[in-house]
Amino acid sequence: MNALTLTNTAWSTNEHAFPGKGTMDEKLRFLLNYAILAPSLQNTQPWKFAVRGDEIRVLADTLRWMPVTDPDQRELYISVGCALTNLLVAATHFGFRYEVHYFPQDDDKLWVATVKFIDQNHTMTLADRELFYAIPQRHTNRQVYLNKAVSERDLQEIRNAVDDPNVSLFLSDSIEVKRRVDQLQVQADFTQFADPHYRDELAYWMNQGALNPSWLISRVGQMAVTYLNMGSSTTQKDAELLASAPLVGVLSTAENGHFHQVKAGEVFEHIALAGTGLRMGIQPMSQLLQVPALKAEVGALTSTPELEPQFIFRIGYAEPAAGYTPRHQLESVLA
Repeated sequence: MNALTLTNTAWSTNEHAFPGKGTMDEKLRFLLNYAILAPSLQNTQPWKFAVRGDEIRVLADTLRWMPVTDPDQRELYISVGCALTNLLVAATHFGFRYEVHYFPQDDDKLWVATVKFIDQNHTMTLADRELFYAIPQRHTNRQVYLNKAVSERDLQEIRNAVDDPNVSLFLSDSIEVKRRVDQLQVQADFTQFADPHYRDELAYWMNQGALNPSWLISRVGQMAVTYLNMGSSTTQKDAELLASAPLVGVLSTAENGHFHQVKAGEVFEHIALAGTGLRMGIQPMSQLLQVPALKAEVGALTSTPELEPQFIFRIGYAEPAAGYTPRHQLESVLA
């Protein structure tokens, strides 16, 4: 991978450039401009797409996999699931009806899904429109969130974004839960940064231009604040609460296979898009599930500890995140 292929031009895709009178190939390629704006682990963007007639094949790209950080490829497949959601939201916006077939070949786990496009007779709803326009506005928001409780109406909107029987959402505004999550987050950071292999992997992706330096500053800063205040439990708790958003969310599934990981990614992106439309910020806290010793503790915090936690995040009202994370040019992710 060449860092020079990373640009911000993908964020300026204009819906009015959709080739309405073009070929099916041109139309489907245009939809992919929105798929590549999805979030991914450390912005690795581990996906590829192949346009074949009236189909788009969605593929996992293991060349953009982080084996130290994500040894079981859980987050690789979650990332691909996020891209799939963006693709389907864009397809709906432009009137397409479609069918999705997951893992169409049992012996090829990198072939995540085939989206077969049937026609362009779909009538778009207001909810469809809002999701679509949220795609280029969605950014991971690591700023301090506003000290404002989430309204019941907005909370219901977030819950409504989970429309998949394979995925369960746990949301909590409990101070005790948020405080414990903060403790686990710092513990996970210390564990990961103590591993030289993790640091080497992180340095590689930073050199590739995938990571914004502010991401690293945020993580190291939180560790420093917690470490320096160890002598004062009150100060430490204040620091933890300062970093907390109104809500902590955990997405869980009954199993931990790649199919369920993809579904968790789809649901998370739906939540992220819905939250963006509500002027809410979302910050994944992936490191909590990347450290095996802490993953069970995350599950124990939820109301369904028997399920497999796949994704954990903070969500709440926040000022818009500044800047864009760079994206690979579309041509470089076409198989």
